[in-house]
Amino acid sequence: MKTVAKLSTSATAVPRVVFVGVLLAIVLLTNCAQTEISAQLTEIKIGLLRSVQNGAVYIANEKGYFAAEGLAARLTFFNTAQEIPAAVASYAVDFAAVGTTASLYRLANEGRLTW
Repeated sequence: MKTVAKLSTSATAVPRVVFVGVLLAIVLLTNCAQTEISAQLTEIKIGLLRSVQNGAVYIANEKGYFAAEGLAARLTFFNTAQEIPAAVASYAVDFAAVGTTASLYRLANEGRLTW
């Protein structure tokens, strides 16, 4: 009696190939969509401290709330709160998240901040 060797393939080999193919397609399509979306966004620079008081800004950026409004937010970090009003006044950043400090009042009093 002649024995014929069978090439057996694992039952999970085909689904794995399909899964990897679908996953690759999703990644490529998402990447293309993100590139197209980011080309349409208006870039804004937000000045802030690395502090929990700015948690809402971090969360909004991570969850895509800025992008949903057509903005590409770039967070610019400062070491002290006193540097931030000067950055806004000199247009180094477009917006800022700061508390009320003496330097903020001084710049406003000098007319260098506009609301």
